[in-house]
Amino acid sequence: MLSLAGALSREGIDTELAVESVTDHSIVVTAPDWADFQRLEMSLTDEWTIPLCPVAHCSNHSMRYRGIDRCHTHLPQCDTATLIQMGTWWAQSHSDALAADPARTVGDRAADLLVKAAVHQGSSAELITVLMRTLFVDEADIDEIIWDEAEALDLRHAIGRERLRLNDIARDEARRLRQSTGPCPACGRGPRALPAAPPHPPQYCSPQCASAPAVPHPS
Repeated sequence: MLSLAGALSREGIDTELAVESVTDHSIVVTAPDWADFQRLEMSLTDEWTIPLCPVAHCSNHSMRYRGIDRCHTHLPQCDTATLIQMGTWWAQSHSDALAADPARTVGDRAADLLVKAAVHQGSSAELITVLMRTLFVDEADIDEIIWDEAEALDLRHAIGRERLRLNDIARDEARRLRQSTGPCPACGRGPRALPAAPPHPPQYCSPQCASAPAVPHPS
């Protein structure tokens, strides 16, 4: 109980809990109005309490990484607006924690997971733009913010490398999804080569097919 009390310490004495499930070893409690946690798993035999993915009845642990509260399974199921919000929160926190140091800001696994999730929605380009702008600065403003030419050049190179890296991750994830899906669910066309992550869910061959109802295919 002490670990649960610690997790709830910022929520106030009026916090209302509900029991979602109970096993021989743990109990899952929920509170929709919590600011930080919606679901917690508390051990009945040891002193630990772990945040779970907020999706009801999901047994996976939440990533709980600077604004990313879904598990690896449900993160790709988030809509674009939610992913953009998560990406903004994470990027701002990540940049602040590293004092906006370009050498340490790039290459984080959380950015990779967010971009892969956005590929499922066809919004990886939009998310990458948000991450770049929040992790660093707008490239158009670099010369006004940084007067040292070498430092400004280093920042431009860091932004360029990270954008290229994230675009490569998005392309590879789109290709993986396209290959694992097979024919387009809407029109039945076979998979086509993807030079980059498309602006629509990659299992479809076009934005039109992505917005059309899936058609059944003979087994």
